[in-house]
Amino acid sequence: MKRIAILDHDLTLVNTLTYFFRAYNQARAKFNYERLSFREFLRGYLEENLANPPGTDRFEFWFYFSGIFKTFKGEPVNPMPGADDLVQFLSENNYYIVVVTGRRVDKTIIANELANAGLVDYVREIHTLHNISLSRPFEKKTVISRLVNSEKNIDCISIGDYSEDMSSSYINGCKPIGVAPFGKNPKLLYDAGAIFVGKNLKEIREYIGKNLISSPR
Repeated sequence: MKRIAILDHDLTLVNTLTYFFRAYNQARAKFNYERLSFREFLRGYLEENLANPPGTDRFEFWFYFSGIFKTFKGEPVNPMPGADDLVQFLSENNYYIVVVTGRRVDKTIIANELANAGLVDYVREIHTLHNISLSRPFEKKTVISRLVNSEKNIDCISIGDYSEDMSSSYINGCKPIGVAPFGKNPKLLYDAGAIFVGKNLKEIREYIGKNLISSPR
């Protein structure tokens, strides 16, 4: 049975919170709204209620945002705590590692960020929502469905920090595992289908080792 691990990119593997904040305010400016403070932005992320400004179309706003959320040449990208240990652990246990992001950018941007974070060597495939038809912002179910259904007899886990990661995986028969960084409420991820939520990637690594890998390391 082939093992596949589908990993979210932003705030799961890499800490791009400041770039997320920048892109969100750039999108607000595009639609003629004032900047949000970092405190307000962080609260919205943690509660999963970051909103499009009043009077704007939700899909249009987030569609624009997801295309401009990126780092630029020379900007540093740090791995989330425990990311390097997690991807090495998954690789050692024969997981085929795929990164799927909700951004609408070319995958070379994601590859560069993973390289800057020292994680790219473990990643076998990268998928973005660039040129993917969506019914709602950040919807990953189409990409995950293609991955899960591309081969028979696979064991799939998915790790992410947002409820969309959990629901898109759950609907495709992939075991959703949530990470809740910066004090995020785990209930948001459990309610979306997560079978386990850890406050960091170390806890997730331990959970996978104890509960999902039957053979000894």
